[in-house]
Amino acid sequence: MATTENLAGGLPKTRLETLVDGVFAIAMTLLVLELRIPANAGVTERELVHQLSQILPKLGSIFLSFVILGMSWVGHHNQYVYIRRTDRPFLWINMLFMFFITLIPFSTALLGDHPTKRTAMIVYSINVGLCGLILLWHWM
Repeated sequence: MATTENLAGGLPKTRLETLVDGVFAIAMTLLVLELRIPANAGVTERELVHQLSQILPKLGSIFLSFVILGMSWVGHHNQYVYIRRTDRPFLWINMLFMFFITLIPFSTALLGDHPTKRTAMIVYSINVGLCGLILLWHWM
């Protein structure tokens, strides 16, 4: 059990780093689950090529999101070079950050399914933008 003396100096950062790494790993993995091609036993080569071409918008949004998640993880990781201990407000800021990170697979799927729809672009942009703003809040 933590003592008042331990809490006064802040909470260790290692558990938070482990949680964040896990959240990022899962979010990055969930991205690819949106890629599916119907399983047709008698599909011809031409039909398979056509089906693959149909998932290109999804593949593009997945690639973009993977890069964004990677950049966010690197940014978060770089902060922890300077952070030795955390406090409860910082933990809650971090939880908010992770919430929006976990929404990236959803907003990516939405954009991949509707790449020309304004609403999908807005939802995706807001999601990514909030991740960046909350990461900035970390620094402050």
